[in-house]
Amino acid sequence: MGLRAADAVYKHAILSASISKSYTIMKAYSTSIKFAAALIGLFLAGTSTGYSQLDVVAGAGGPIPDDGYDGTLGSMACATLDNSSGTVVFVNEVSLNLSIVHTFVGDLTAKIMSPEGTILTVFSRPGLPASPDDGTGCCGDSSNLDNTALLWVNGGSVDSELMGGTIDTDMSVCTDDGECDFFPNPDGGPGTNLDDFEGESAIGIWLVCVGDGAGADTGDFNNAALTIQGNIPVELVSFDAEIHGLDVFLNWKTSSETNNAGFEIQMQNGESWHVLGWVEGNGTTTIEQSYAFTATNSGVGTHLFRLKQIDFDGTFEYSPEIEATIETPGTHLISAAYPNPFNPQSRFSLAVATDQRVTAALFNTLGQRVATLFEGLFQANRVHEVTIDGAGLPSGLYVIRVQGERFLDALNVTLIK
Repeated sequence: MGLRAADAVYKHAILSASISKSYTIMKAYSTSIKFAAALIGLFLAGTSTGYSQLDVVAGAGGPIPDDGYDGTLGSMACATLDNSSGTVVFVNEVSLNLSIVHTFVGDLTAKIMSPEGTILTVFSRPGLPASPDDGTGCCGDSSNLDNTALLWVNGGSVDSELMGGTIDTDMSVCTDDGECDFFPNPDGGPGTNLDDFEGESAIGIWLVCVGDGAGADTGDFNNAALTIQGNIPVELVSFDAEIHGLDVFLNWKTSSETNNAGFEIQMQNGESWHVLGWVEGNGTTTIEQSYAFTATNSGVGTHLFRLKQIDFDGTFEYSPEIEATIETPGTHLISAAYPNPFNPQSRFSLAVATDQRVTAALFNTLGQRVATLFEGLFQANRVHEVTIDGAGLPSGLYVIRVQGERFLDALNVTLIK
């Protein structure tokens, strides 16, 4: 999972190319624009659009080896559907579209394998009841498949086992019987239905395979497409900073969350980031959530903040960085010297409200200047550190006099050797 921007709502991956007879098993990846249009139309008509994100991945399997199916994916024509860069991370729902040309639907078996290795048999030799999942047995429904895009979805109109069972040998499924959407029936094969993939990772390679378990009838597996629906893990819709004195109030909102353990709040310190605190998330929710955190005593200057969103499984992603500038209150801001007493060095910090020349000098108790600590230009709203070096001075009480164009200040320090 990860933190996603709110404008990433839908991504449709639709590939287009002609199908060549030279395709081999596991080699053909493209689909036609006509098929993609049919796919989207069937998807909108037959499935829910209640989830906030979807991916459509498509490809082709090529010629189906006649009488080659033996129960393994290696004996089938397989389409490789690459969802490695998909926007859905975890699956809520899956629907499948197939476009096949074949002269005997009862010879065929179709399967899906997820990136996690779960296999679902979508249909197995329609019209051949209780057929073993090894390619043996004869004979199922004898109707044709004519490349019409067919839909498989939980809640489909027709049991896959009955596909083509009401029409004659020279007729085609969907084109002649009007039955175009189905629900899976694994028969003797592995799996139950498309809910088998719920909660699994959607990212990676999906396989859709078609095998032929009897001889004499041939065909081509021309197109397959999976529509994968899921929630964006954490959808960040705002991240803002407000300045209150030396404190920075951070506020952010999410529109949806999935498995969100919480947020680590980080502030940049030099070249590195350090953790300020932790705010618990709301797990899984589609209700807008608001969060807040106060970075206290952040100090004068410009600061960068970010969120590290962490899931329950430990995966994480960073938010965009936001900037907050704390201006110097009044004319200047000076810290106490530390350490004090000191030997041989001490330091203090100074910030000024406007760009100006500043002089810092060290005086003894007789009012004599014994060292010039700094003399030059200070930039506004930046913390400058000044060092006092007492290596060549005797022990005693000293006064640091700091003068700018619009202010004068002093610090007492004690050198003990």
